[in-house]
Amino acid sequence: SDSICEYRLDGYDKIDGISMNDHYHHKVNDYLKSLNEEILDLSSQEYSMMLDDYVKVNFLVGNKSKGTINKIQRGKMIRYCIEHNIDKISDIKQYAQDGFKYDEKLSNDKLLVFFKYESAIFALANSFLKSLKESIFNTRTVFTLI
Repeated sequence: SDSICEYRLDGYDKIDGISMNDHYHHKVNDYLKSLNEEILDLSSQEYSMMLDDYVKVNFLVGNKSKGTINKIQRGKMIRYCIEHNIDKISDIKQYAQDGFKYDEKLSNDKLLVFFKYESAIFALANSFLKSLKESIFNTRTVFTLI
């Protein structure tokens, strides 16, 4: 047994055979509906499963959605909402940090997409470094790039 205790319950954890998501689903959604307000779901995918169909946010770099980037940007978006007294989902479309901008064409009523263009040079450099790394590990060659 590990001497470090788990510090939180995950949505998938079960008590008496019922997941936390299933247990709290109705309670959380009934409360949110009672607020009679627009709800922007900035929770992680795990906890988002507990919620009904509220407006979600996704951050894309190039054509890819990356978990860590999404997590960081959701946190920054929360800060942005607080600092700018955002109280309508339509106002969050003005969010533009770290190169991300709202993309109306990729968005719809239930998903706000914020897109960050990956420059061709950056993408090419990443591709080159990835192939170089694979080559190094495949041939067990060691050298220094200057």
